[in-house]
Amino acid sequence: MDIYSPYAERRSISEPPSSSASDDDLYTNLWRSQTTGNPNSRFANHRNSYSDSIDLDVDDDHYNPDAELARQLTNGLPDYDVGLGHSLPNYDRVIQENVDKEIARQLQQEEEDRRRQENARPSTRDCAVCGEATPIPDFPALVDCSHRPQTCVDCYQGWIASELSNNQWNKIKCPEHKCRVILKHHEVQQYATAEVYAKFDTLSARSVLNDEPNFRWCRARDCQSGQIHISGEEGNIFRCVACGFRVCIIHEDTWHEGETCEEYDYRKCGRKERDQKKQEEASVKAIEELTKRCPGHGCKWNIEKNEGCDHMTCSKCRHEFCWICLAPYNRIRKKGNSAHNQDCKYHTNRIS
Repeated sequence: MDIYSPYAERRSISEPPSSSASDDDLYTNLWRSQTTGNPNSRFANHRNSYSDSIDLDVDDDHYNPDAELARQLTNGLPDYDVGLGHSLPNYDRVIQENVDKEIARQLQQEEEDRRRQENARPSTRDCAVCGEATPIPDFPALVDCSHRPQTCVDCYQGWIASELSNNQWNKIKCPEHKCRVILKHHEVQQYATAEVYAKFDTLSARSVLNDEPNFRWCRARDCQSGQIHISGEEGNIFRCVACGFRVCIIHEDTWHEGETCEEYDYRKCGRKERDQKKQEEASVKAIEELTKRCPGHGCKWNIEKNEGCDHMTCSKCRHEFCWICLAPYNRIRKKGNSAHNQDCKYHTNRIS
């Protein structure tokens, strides 16, 4: 069996020794050339890292293999390496074995790291919408979906935003073809953008609040507040705690200031207007029957006679006239009763 010895390699790359050089000097020169004189030597690279692991009471700069051999013989440790047919100290073989083991371990570790990196690198899949290659673990996946996910995160966010704008907020379904799975609240939160989710969450909260029969939203412009209103001291009046706006919860329009709900209904249905018109017509008729317009020039003041004689004086223009025929009393005073109209009971021809 061939015994591998690092000294065979060292001798093959070193200069041929002179005939006067001793074998011990040869090994000493080989060792120094491989560990100190050759910076590219793999033994030189590991020399310092393993010098601490072997208990050698020697100074590398003043190393003498003959002295080391003498020390081992004195200590009763005659362990020799016969690779070249010469007596070699035991610690050289130990160092070489450890160097070889460390190099093998480092190569093995590098190979394991490379394989680990390759295994850790996830495989990709093309997005069905944009076609971009995306790591498979990054595809959004719904718990209730049985198909493999094929839409990347960016396209999924765009899909949710589009569905929220065009369809009902609670009918956002999976973007995969022929899939009818509806996204749950936490799935929208997970895959939608922050802005889209905030809008979705507001609509969701409004839906829950609308199921409360006593909840009312404020009707004021630019007010987003709402509250539960239970009829109490204010009855049908809803007063917003945020802006103070008041509204009638019966009519859901506005607060009819100064009117009860019955009066508001009476006015809004048009009955009040019709009744008022009838009252005005009746008043005009009554006025025509009970009053007469002052015949004074430019006056036309309505005058009502309650009692007394038919000699009337307008309270506005002080015009005097006969209540029966409206003849002016200035003329009656000058001409007498013949100044009355002929059909007036005070005309001369009608006085018996």
